[in-house]
Amino acid sequence: LVGDIERHKRFLEILTRHDPVNCTTNTGIEGESKRLRYVRGWKRPFDRGVHESATLEEIRGADRPRGGSAVYNNREAVQRVVKELV
Repeated sequence: LVGDIERHKRFLEILTRHDPVNCTTNTGIEGESKRLRYVRGWKRPFDRGVHESATLEEIRGADRPRGGSAVYNNREAVQRVVKELV
């Protein structure tokens, strides 16, 4: 379980390093969990629903992350992410 958490944290570090326009993760393994969402230009007062807005730093530092996803607005960023993952 600890190894999985560390792998997820490393994955989020890679995703957030390459300037995503959107990035998300879920936190928590048992019990209460949060859905953190970064959207470039989004402001916390706009928050509604199940997601909680977060900075990239907050996503990187998420406690007990479970996976993640990111969206980029250029091919080069995606290529850099893939290169780090391989």
